[in-house]
Amino acid sequence: MYIESGVFIGSSLWACLSASPKTKVVGIDPNLTKLRIPAEFLGTTKLIDNVDFSTLDIDNNTSNNTVVYFDDHINSAARIIRSFEKGIRYLIFDDSQGIEGTVKKRFPAFPCIPFILHSDLIEPGDFIGWSFNLINPKGMPTYGIKKTLSKLKMKMYRKNYENLYVQFDQNILEQCRHAKKLIKKVEKIPSITDLIVPNNYSMSPESSKFIIELHSNI
Repeated sequence: MYIESGVFIGSSLWACLSASPKTKVVGIDPNLTKLRIPAEFLGTTKLIDNVDFSTLDIDNNTSNNTVVYFDDHINSAARIIRSFEKGIRYLIFDDSQGIEGTVKKRFPAFPCIPFILHSDLIEPGDFIGWSFNLINPKGMPTYGIKKTLSKLKMKMYRKNYENLYVQFDQNILEQCRHAKKLIKKVEKIPSITDLIVPNNYSMSPESSKFIIELHSNI
C-alpha cells in the first residue's frame, strides 16, 4: 500500500499510479479541490480530506508492506513516531532541507529530518528566525513589482515581509531524539536537479527528500 499525506495537485500521486498501477493507494489532503489527476486515472485510489494520517486506520497485515510519502509540512518527528506505532517501516519525507530550506518557506515542516538527525547538537531555547517575502514568495521576476513600489516610494515594501520564528523546546527535542532512535536507516534521495537545468535561477529547486526505514521493534 502507498499512502501520501499532502496530495496538493497530485504530481507524486500520479507518479505512483503510473509506476505501480496495482498498488493500493490512499491520498490524504485537507483540500482536494486542487487535485489535477483525471478521475478516470485515479481508479480505486481512496482520497481522504477529513482524517489526518495520525488517526488513519491501517490493517496490521499490510503495514509491513506500506510506504508513506509525507509532503504535508507537519512535525516530522511526530510522523515518524506515529508511523512506528502503526507498524509502518518505510517512509519518504519531501521538502526536508534543514535550516536553509526552513527559512525559504512560509509553512515549513518543523522539526524536519536534518534537525532530527542532529538533535544531539540542539539545546532547548535554540531558535530560527527569518523574514518571508509575501510579494515574491516563489522567486518570480520582480521588475514590475519594483516599478510599482518605486511609485509608492517604497512605503509598502516593509509591510510585505512576514517575520517568522520557530523554537526548540524540551518537548520538541524529546520528540526528535525519540524519533531518531526509531530510525534504522536513512538515505537522502539523489536530486533530479543534478541532471536537469532548473527553470528558475532565483530560487533553489532542491527539495531534499529522505527515505527512511524504521526498526521493526525497539
